[in-house]
Amino acid sequence: MSNWQIMEDADVVLGAKKFAQEKHKNQKRKDGVTSYSDHLEGVVNRLKNLGITDKDVLCAAWLHDIIEDTNVTFDQINERFGRDIAVIVLSLSK
Repeated sequence: MSNWQIMEDADVVLGAKKFAQEKHKNQKRKDGVTSYSDHLEGVVNRLKNLGITDKDVLCAAWLHDIIEDTNVTFDQINERFGRDIAVIVLSLSK
């Protein structure tokens, strides 16, 4: 993988992070204490600790609760991040 592709992938993952943080802003997990951002970052860090670097998987980790817990739709994820990521997110949604 070229350095250019690595940088492009990192930009996509960062975009998913920022999008998820914005959409989950001020939301807490069911425990009433843990912020959604902390939860999402924890999931992404677990995947990275397992050696997962695939941009689609990492983006989906940032976005995995977004359909069920915000007003974001599958179509919006598809438009912004592509079908592969949107399908993963949908498969993780309740």
